[in-house]
Amino acid sequence: MGALGNLFNRLFGSKAKKTTEQTKLQALNIFTPNFSNEAKAEFNANFVAAVNAYGDFLSKVKPQVYRNDAPAENEGALNRILSLKPNPIMNAAQFYKAIGKAYKQDNLVLIWPEFEIDKAKGQRQLKALWPLDIDTVNTATTNDGRIVLEFAVGGKKYYKYVEDIIVLRRDSDIKKLFGGRSEALKFTLRAIQASYEGLEQAIRMSQYIRFIVKSATLLSEDAIKERQKEFADRLIGHDGLLYVSGSEEIKEVTSNGKWPLASELDNLKSDIYEYLGITKDIVKGDYKEEQWQSFYERSIEPFTIELAQELTLKLFTVDEINRGKNIRVVTSPLQTASLNTRIKIAEAYQKLPLVVPNVVCDLLYLPLQEGGDKPQASLAWVQSDKQNEYQGVSKPKKEEDDDE
Repeated sequence: MGALGNLFNRLFGSKAKKTTEQTKLQALNIFTPNFSNEAKAEFNANFVAAVNAYGDFLSKVKPQVYRNDAPAENEGALNRILSLKPNPIMNAAQFYKAIGKAYKQDNLVLIWPEFEIDKAKGQRQLKALWPLDIDTVNTATTNDGRIVLEFAVGGKKYYKYVEDIIVLRRDSDIKKLFGGRSEALKFTLRAIQASYEGLEQAIRMSQYIRFIVKSATLLSEDAIKERQKEFADRLIGHDGLLYVSGSEEIKEVTSNGKWPLASELDNLKSDIYEYLGITKDIVKGDYKEEQWQSFYERSIEPFTIELAQELTLKLFTVDEINRGKNIRVVTSPLQTASLNTRIKIAEAYQKLPLVVPNVVCDLLYLPLQEGGDKPQASLAWVQSDKQNEYQGVSKPKKEEDDDE
């Protein structure tokens, strides 16, 4: 277990295990016949759909190693982990989708960067990136104020200081280092859930109690059961016609449950979208360029910036960072732009004095050119008194004499 594990157990004891077991038992409420009567976002279809959409967008990100402002050379092993295979059981798209969903669903992402020692170079080398389930992570604080995390990966338990963990927080609060989901959403979720529960109960009533038959005479328990079966048989398959004697009275049962109208329910659902920083059109995949640009700047870009900063801080030493090493998350707000928009951007780009041909090719969905990553300068502008010289036109003889 090691010294850090022993320290954790002394500080935290068995309390952490008890908390984890309680969390798991609470999650089983979803299997009861009715709703769990708790405002759980995980049980709300709109919340889950919005979180999944966010995760789908983030599955496209591609972190890469840079040195200053250019892609770093000889970093193939690290780039492979970042952009292809973060760990043995997940590819990059699955990994970033998972942490993107956790970022919106739980407001917190914990990633453990597993390092190994390269004996040939005598340096530590990144082996894998492991996303942690925050419901199973336990924490304790040492006497000198350092926070220790206890978690399991691959069936093995680990103890790490929080400064060795990549921590992404959506809802940062100075009072809480590991703050969870905001309380602001609970009212909306509870109102939507109450509406759904009303619908469920109405359906149950309509399915199981349709009619009440009142008899003028007292009947034994066995006689009631026999008459009940008789009426049920008579109600089924007789074209809706039922004949009863004068001593019996039959009454149809109707449900008068009250739940929000469609417009009222839509207003509640919009609260969920606003909380998550997404729109209904984005979730449905039916959005315009302007909507995507706004969503990208509001929700995607802040996450990618935070991710790049944490990766840089936790994967590189101070000396490496001082020498210009950094992680950049490569994304493009133009990935959903129309061809017409891309053409306009390409035309404006080509008017600049310095142009990279492959940038234009990428905008227009054309194959990249060999050597097209080298900047090319435009010579379309020249001083007016140098125009003839630039174009290779000789001066008239008289002009030359005058100059002399």
